[in-house]
Amino acid sequence: MSARKSILRQKLRARPSAKRAEANRQRAAEAVWTHILQCVQLNEIGTIAAYHARHDEIPVLEAAPPCLRASHEWVVPAWDDEARRYRWSRVRNGTQWVRGPHGVLQPHPPEWVPADQIGVVLVPGLAFDRRGGRLGRGGGDYDRLLAECSCVRIGVSWDDCVMEEVPLESHDQTMDWIVTERRVWKCGHRARGLPMRSSKGAGS
Repeated sequence: MSARKSILRQKLRARPSAKRAEANRQRAAEAVWTHILQCVQLNEIGTIAAYHARHDEIPVLEAAPPCLRASHEWVVPAWDDEARRYRWSRVRNGTQWVRGPHGVLQPHPPEWVPADQIGVVLVPGLAFDRRGGRLGRGGGDYDRLLAECSCVRIGVSWDDCVMEEVPLESHDQTMDWIVTERRVWKCGHRARGLPMRSSKGAGS
């Protein structure tokens, strides 16, 4: 199984489309937020977990609508040197950013937030499938973070990275929703989920 994942990761990283122009990334992020806000209800969610995007990911944190930035608390993954693992750290106006152990920007100093305070988490990935399966980068960091979260999980993906099936192992964490710049899928493998505003934009 791990060999299949490694081969798939290599293929995805070799795609010409893996090098996304900055303007395309911004437009994609705006489209993702449009789909989320059209299809699901976030008003009662207090804390939203997001991520500081890598060069090949859709930058949902950076493009979050000002109304959501003002009305919700936000957290992102940050490396905890003492615990030797990732935890959730609060993002505030004026937060200072430094590069963590994998080169991803994170708040400095971190302000830790318990996982049980998070209402929804936006999750990046190299690929997803319509069942809610996710292919990460191979370190297992997000799987360990998500294992502590009982909240709703929304996978954020480029549309051409949603596949029929990605290989899953027993420790792999799955999504409740998949949202791309073009479509939305509500995955049926879990009972939990955000209430839908409408069926507009839902994929099949």
